[in-house]
Amino acid sequence: MELDAGEFTSSAGAEVIETNQNFNYSRSLLFVYAVPYTHTGFRLQYPVGAHFTGSFQVVNGWNIVEPINSGKTYGFTGAYAWKKVTWSHNYYVGPAHAHTTTGWRNLYDTSVTVNQSDNFSWYLNFDYGRDKNVGAGASQWTGLAGAARYAIGKKYAVAGRLEWLDDRNGLLTGTAQNVEEFTLTGEYKFTGWLMARAEF
Repeated sequence: MELDAGEFTSSAGAEVIETNQNFNYSRSLLFVYAVPYTHTGFRLQYPVGAHFTGSFQVVNGWNIVEPINSGKTYGFTGAYAWKKVTWSHNYYVGPAHAHTTTGWRNLYDTSVTVNQSDNFSWYLNFDYGRDKNVGAGASQWTGLAGAARYAIGKKYAVAGRLEWLDDRNGLLTGTAQNVEEFTLTGEYKFTGWLMARAEF
């Protein structure tokens, strides 16, 4: 069991803060727009059986250190890990508007990461969010991403990522739009601690 300051990890490790642990050098659209980078608060994490780890979080909100209202955001996460597959679920809910607890934000994030072999790994990631306005209506977004990485020997690797984000009401990007992207990354490891990547 652990109790600590929480940091949001999207996609069960499929994309994390540390770039060298990701398939690609750049961040995905879902990591940048659809989910928060960090949470400040407390997390209680506990393994249940051989394959499941769950956690509960109480945090100040999305990407903030100091609270912007009197409410809290609550996080419920769970990860099922088998030999080659990890399936993660994250659900966050709480008031997201300054100086009021009216208008709650909900986020569901899930991902499946598969280590197919020593050389080949891939993941799929889905996000759905809904932010209730202080007045009438709500903003919603949906995103889907997939990526794969193939290692060629011990020094070379190639990775690709394809994704789509529907920012239906423009809350995330400032404009109501669909955004798509494709990324191709080449990787070379000079040593165990030095890596170079070229990306398109």
